[in-house]
Order: sequence, then structure tokens, then C-alpha cells
Amino acid sequence: MKPTGALREAIFGNASESRQRAESALALSTGRNVQYPVALAPASAGDTGRAKTLADDLDKRFPEDTWVQFNSAEHKRETSTLAVGTRRRLSILSMYA
Repeated sequence: MKPTGALREAIFGNASESRQRAESALALSTGRNVQYPVALAPASAGDTGRAKTLADDLDKRFPEDTWVQFNSAEHKRETSTLAVGTRRRLSILSMYA
């Protein structure tokens, strides 16, 4: 299962499906290439607490990984902005549905 599926579902407003895909992906692997996109999914769905928990876990497990540290810091700064922006985009899209 691709971890980006969880993010896609969150962006399109399918929070339940997003959570299910995220948990399925994490059950297979908790490597950085899985966990990072999975952490973006709850942020996109408005669950900033879960997103922060996943980002914090990446920080702890990969303290010397430049990619993780740079992207995790960016992720934490933008989590609330992403959640607000996604909700705004979804409300605009729903006007045309």
C-alpha cells in the first residue's frame, strides 16, 4: 500500500479512508519514506495532533538524518497552515460539485 494514498484521501475529504490507509501503511513499515507522507495526511484532514506525533517520532528516530530534520521542521511549521488551506480548498471545490 502506498503511503501517499492516505494523503490523497485526506485532501479529498475522506478522513476515515485516510486514517485506514495511513494505519495500513504504518503496519507495513515505519521508515521515513512511509511515515513522512503518512504524517501529512492527518494534517490535511485537520488532525494536527496526530501529525505532530508522527513528526516528533521521526525526529527522535532519525536525529542525524538531514532530510528528516529539515522536512520535519518544515512540516511542524506548516501543519496548521496546511490544514486550514486544505479545508479552504475543499470548501471551494464543494461549491462546484
